[in-house]
Amino acid sequence: MKKLTIRPEKLTNFAILIPCLNEGERLVKTVKDLERELGNDCDLIIIDGGSKDGSIREVINLHSKILQSVLITNKGEGLSYDLFLGFKEVCNRYEFVMTLDGNNKDDVRNLGRLFDFASNNKIDFVQGSRFCPGGISQNLPYDRYLGIKLFIAPLISWASRKKFTDPSNQCRVFSKRAISKLVYIDIDRFKRYDYFFYIPIILSRSNFRISEFPVTRSYPTDGTIPTHIPKSRYMRLGLDLLLIATIHKK
Repeated sequence: MKKLTIRPEKLTNFAILIPCLNEGERLVKTVKDLERELGNDCDLIIIDGGSKDGSIREVINLHSKILQSVLITNKGEGLSYDLFLGFKEVCNRYEFVMTLDGNNKDDVRNLGRLFDFASNNKIDFVQGSRFCPGGISQNLPYDRYLGIKLFIAPLISWASRKKFTDPSNQCRVFSKRAISKLVYIDIDRFKRYDYFFYIPIILSRSNFRISEFPVTRSYPTDGTIPTHIPKSRYMRLGLDLLLIATIHKK
């Protein structure tokens, strides 16, 4: 792993983690929007899986005040490993940490309220949701909608013993206490996306304070789908979900 430190000091007790890979201008726009909305109220740490499109260099060249550091890994283990590295980087450094996609699908105007909700109510894990009251989903492809409603949400809710309406949403907030739990999970047991889906399960089973919060998530109007999960991998993703829900124990 290579770490690029943009500034050594932290500005606040709130941080945002963005795992990404070849997100191009979508990542650049996400960083610009975050800085516009949150300014100096948050530190941004990017975990890059080895992008080759120049997006990381472009983000660094923005001289963004919100950007604290960039972690670059080429291990090729996917989101699970990159997310785990991000949690280790921020563990015990911040009171609350948000994870977010870097593909510009999330409306950042509500993120400050999400941090406030977690902090003011002492919530350990807040799952952003398009489908809870007040949430908005725009241009979501129908096959993905069905996958969330008929498979992902029911399965994660069953395994968690708590209802989740949108557990495939990367927009989440974690307390310091929750992250301390997540960094002691054996990451070698997980591949691809399964650590991401295991998070609500293990935190719910471990009796952390958990809630959902309404967010807005929009797909492009031109029909393109910013994602690293093509339809050809839906079956493998489904098998990963079944395994984490039925095999991995607390």
